[in-house]
This record gives sequence, C-alpha cells and structure tokens, in this order.
Amino acid sequence: MKTLKEIREEKGFSIKDLAIRANVSPASISKIESGLQVDNEIKQKLAKVLKLPLSEIEFFEVYRY
Repeated sequence: MKTLKEIREEKGFSIKDLAIRANVSPASISKIESGLQVDNEIKQKLAKVLKLPLSEIEFFEVYRY
C-alpha cells in the first residue's frame, strides 16, 4: 500500500493542486502527510480526486499522549 504523498506525487499533483481539486486546505494535506491529522471527510475527498478507494491509501495517524 502506498502513502498519500507517494500517490499524490505519482499522479503529478503538488499539495496545492490536490487541495484545490479536493476543496480542502493545503495545510490539511500537509498535516495528513505528516501524520498530524486524519479527518474522514477529507480522506474521502482526497480518495475521490485520486480515483482510489480509501483502502488503497495509507493514511498515517500519530497518537499523542
């Protein structure tokens, strides 16, 4: 399974390009790629733009204690 960043780069999207197409902020994508934020609504929007099921995208989530 590939990470969001790997898929985004393979498809030739910058963070800004993907954000515009998915109607989310570039900061949200950066946070997801860094493991700081995973919001289901945003994940669904990104998967739709990338034309992949959620199950094929590795989203990292860092748990902070």
